[in-house]
Amino acid sequence: MGMSKSYLSYDDCRDAFERALQSKKGIRLEFTKKSQAFRFVSRACHFRVMDRKESLKLYDEDHAMYGRSPYDKLIITRPSETIVEIAPIFLDLESIVLSEIE
Repeated sequence: MGMSKSYLSYDDCRDAFERALQSKKGIRLEFTKKSQAFRFVSRACHFRVMDRKESLKLYDEDHAMYGRSPYDKLIITRPSETIVEIAPIFLDLESIVLSEIE
């Protein structure tokens, strides 16, 4: 079964993204199964794609948000190996600093 095309199906993703944006460093989400964590990451990525497509309708081509999502600032990280039963997901604020450009 494919992903839902309704924004109402992604309230959990939007809420997590909003909490992460309002925090200083991001948030940690915990799931009791790795499959739940994997499903959340898939849904969160799909939600951002939908949000970018929606911004194409809302903004003019010359607007900074055209084709972008405010949630693009967040990096979704899922550690590949977890020793504990909790499967963590991290929503971190992007913090790439360029020291030198050639």
